[in-house]
Amino acid sequence: TNWGKEHEKIAINLYEELNNTEVQECGFFVDIEKPFLGASPDGLIGERGLVEVKCPQIASNMTPKEATHKKILKFFEIVNDKLHLKTTHNYYFQVQGQLHITKREY
Repeated sequence: TNWGKEHEKIAINLYEELNNTEVQECGFFVDIEKPFLGASPDGLIGERGLVEVKCPQIASNMTPKEATHKKILKFFEIVNDKLHLKTTHNYYFQVQGQLHITKREY
């Protein structure tokens, strides 16, 4: 959505600040073994990580944890008081594909 795209850079900047790290911009990756598969993460962290940003407008005035508690964000679950991406949600499969194609760990 336009909202998500407009706020993606803000989210990445906040992530960098909170985690004392740098997110590098990147382009499109093609799977070496299956060139019909590709991925375009929103950023890369060092040699091993990647970032995929979601900025749903419906949760713009609350924390992700609060929006998950209120069942507004349906792609997260709270386990031991921490947010986890649901392994049954399409975003999980998107990130797993990105990790495989980019050969990254997290």
